[in-house]
Amino acid sequence: MGNIKKHIPNTVTVLRIIGTIVLVPLHTSTDIFLFIYIFTGFSDVLDGYLARKLNAESELGSKLDSVADLIFYAVVLIKLLPVLWVKLSKKIWILVSIIVVLRLFDYLYFAYKYGELSSTHNVLNKITSVGLFGIPLLINVDIINIYCWIVAIISFIATVYEIYCHSTCNKEKVT
Repeated sequence: MGNIKKHIPNTVTVLRIIGTIVLVPLHTSTDIFLFIYIFTGFSDVLDGYLARKLNAESELGSKLDSVADLIFYAVVLIKLLPVLWVKLSKKIWILVSIIVVLRLFDYLYFAYKYGELSSTHNVLNKITSVGLFGIPLLINVDIINIYCWIVAIISFIATVYEIYCHSTCNKEKVT
């Protein structure tokens, strides 16, 4: 039984990958898209929790989780960017572009400084992630522009804070 427990987190991650791929042909405003989207989001939290709780953390699980994240982000961007491009003000896209450039700078700076990529798991980054996760759930609501502005501003602050941490702290304190 103990051996089976070790595979549960990776099974959840594989289900997230499958769920994410299923999103590709679905329209973003359908209930099935939102249901699978919510499942994939919660499974991202669940697999890590289970890995720690079951003492089943592994290098394979970590890499599988990163692959699942990459696939999820790619699919969500492909599905949502065309819809958001039309719905959101052009000014917000300027702020989003600045955030992306600053994030890339930060990742490259950290990689240059320490020889690896890193993103901090601070509260602001977690709030940003939850905020970004909520966008598809509110995409057809009138407040989507205001909501996205709030998320973008929090993300901008998180990004500046992360750059500050990476430039002033040692590696152990920021990862």
